[in-house]
Amino acid sequence: MPTEQAPPRIGVATRPGLRTIGKGDVPGSADAAHAWTAASGAIGAAVIDGMGHSEELHALVPILAVDAARRAVLRHPMAGLVGAAELLQDPGAPRGGPDAVGITARVKADGSIWIAWAGDCRAYGWDPDAGILTRYTTDHNVAAYLTAQGMLEEEAAAYSSKLTVSFSDLSIAGCHEVAIPKGHAVVLTSDGVHDQMATATLEALVREHQADAQALADALVAAAEGGEEHGQTYRDDATAIVILPPR
Repeated sequence: MPTEQAPPRIGVATRPGLRTIGKGDVPGSADAAHAWTAASGAIGAAVIDGMGHSEELHALVPILAVDAARRAVLRHPMAGLVGAAELLQDPGAPRGGPDAVGITARVKADGSIWIAWAGDCRAYGWDPDAGILTRYTTDHNVAAYLTAQGMLEEEAAAYSSKLTVSFSDLSIAGCHEVAIPKGHAVVLTSDGVHDQMATATLEALVREHQADAQALADALVAAAEGGEEHGQTYRDDATAIVILPPR
């Protein structure tokens, strides 16, 4: 009689950044993450990266993460994004209200993996057999566009904060989706993780902690470095979700 496979292992980690509190801002993090396992054994996960630090936004992002993760597994990852985005859309209101970007994943009980994203959160897949980390998303920002047009990545990086897609007016036409091969580990990150470390560092952490989802999520968030912004010390909010395949 075959033994039943253990469910995928999940790790979720997030930490607030370090920044100067501006007018209208509140302390804390504008990132949020949630992972949920349905009765079918399928897993839905979402990383949400809020834009700004208003009190309203900080209150919304955890709700968006839960909503997106549950919709992702019960319906589809793209439905998770669009549905969550609708919670902060307010047609007719002046622009400049709460906004965010995000990424969702669904890992079904049969091991199939589907991703949807809007903005500059990322998904990576780790092939444990080949020992290869592959990035499966393209940032929705001006830097990615300029790089695609031939500009050097180092020069284009100055435009990484100029997003071309966000939740405030998101529709299904603005989302992208992709499959990750079965058997791969899934790593979802906010830009406070992947923009704050070298790709080689990220890959080394995945390799080191590939058997422990929570240890990997914690390590990715802890390794995200800071810098300076407008002459002030700055470190972005950092969030990661890791879903490992069944043993």
